[in-house]
Amino acid sequence: MQILANQNTRNKAAIYLIERMLLGAREAVERKARDELKSLDDLHSTLLVYIAVPHDRDFMFLASAQVGDGAIRSLSRAPSGAQWTLQEQPQFNGIDNEVQPFMRFDPSRYGELIHITDLENPECAIGMTDGILDDIEGGPDENGLFKGIQDFYDRIRQQALATPKPADGLYEFLGYRRRASFDDRTLVCLYRDS
Repeated sequence: MQILANQNTRNKAAIYLIERMLLGAREAVERKARDELKSLDDLHSTLLVYIAVPHDRDFMFLASAQVGDGAIRSLSRAPSGAQWTLQEQPQFNGIDNEVQPFMRFDPSRYGELIHITDLENPECAIGMTDGILDDIEGGPDENGLFKGIQDFYDRIRQQALATPKPADGLYEFLGYRRRASFDDRTLVCLYRDS
């Protein structure tokens, strides 16, 4: 019963933190609009937030929320092989395939956005903007770029995470060329260094 109580406390704390992150982001965008004399419609954005905490040797607690496009994916290793899970996915509003802008989402409903899970045998959690997601899901172009999420992650491991300065390597890796990639490329990759 103590484990269940601890999980309940942990989950409530994560929900509180993520709601505070979302409110803080909202306040920052409102402040930016005031400072630059812009309307909130000029500063439409999407937002992905997540908390990842390794625990009990082979588990990772993951709490996440998203408004708009991009994705959060996780990779777990099992005896049967690698398994990718889509933790968060683009939220489309049904009108012209547009996503829900962050600043138009009702803050009183932030709790509805939060997902909590414990990943078993986790290897990584990746939060990515739509510029990267589109490049992964769009399939390889004439240069054979990215054959899905596993290929993308393998290349990150080889070209960025295996370098002496992984953050610098990741920044350089995200400068890859792709003919129609105009969207923002932001990536947060939490990984197990083995």
